[in-house]
Amino acid sequence: MKKLFFVCSTCILLTACGNPNQVYGLGLVPQSVTGDENGVSVFNVWDAGAAQPLASRHCREYDKEAIFQRMQAISAVFTCE
Repeated sequence: MKKLFFVCSTCILLTACGNPNQVYGLGLVPQSVTGDENGVSVFNVWDAGAAQPLASRHCREYDKEAIFQRMQAISAVFTCE
């Protein structure tokens, strides 16, 4: 039983470490970034500050800046301008 707990704990920790969209230290569900050249939505964040680096990285692909618009439940919405 102890061995199973150790293996499960290790897998959870390693899963969180390998995801570039993980803004919080640990978490079973990483952040999800979806959008296009006009805007981006970052899912599974508590506030805009946590989502800003991911939104900025997305908008930079289009040589634009991420501008925060609003929170929708646990998603932060940005425009790329």
